[in-house]
Amino acid sequence: MANLRLTQPNQGTFGVVIWLVTGAVLFGVLYMMSAPRGAALRELQAAGPDGVTAFFASPESAVREINALHAEHAWARLARYYDFTGSTVAKEYRISGAYFAGGLPASAGDDASERPFPPGWRFLYAEPSPAEGVVRVVVAPPGEASPEASKSFLMRRFPEGYRIVPEDAAERLPSGPSVP
Repeated sequence: MANLRLTQPNQGTFGVVIWLVTGAVLFGVLYMMSAPRGAALRELQAAGPDGVTAFFASPESAVREINALHAEHAWARLARYYDFTGSTVAKEYRISGAYFAGGLPASAGDDASERPFPPGWRFLYAEPSPAEGVVRVVVAPPGEASPEASKSFLMRRFPEGYRIVPEDAAERLPSGPSVP
């Protein structure tokens, strides 16, 4: 026992271990605090080659996929399917889900999600819009077939597929004779 020599925490191997453990705990706490936002940003960056672009195969498949994204509250993934060219919607507003929930907090629940249409709505048809390369997609609530109950949104066609045009950018598209 007389030969046992204790070192102070700031000296030797024991001190290094203490500093490493403290740093790891601090890093873990900070990471957990930022995990929801960090996960959304990582998800947004994991898309196509530019990190933000995703495409729907068709307007009909878009409605099915949008309903699934609404159910998952996968706002960052849904944002990838939008063509925000000419839009004034801030990136943070899209990723947080506030844009898709009509300006309400994303925690407001499924009923608040309304962009580009409320959850559960179904595809009725798609038709050319007056703007070149843009189609108007018409959707209706479950069980409704009347045109009065329908709602529409625009999608831009690209060689890779279709992307949603947000309302503020859609207002700036040309109107006139329909272009196929």
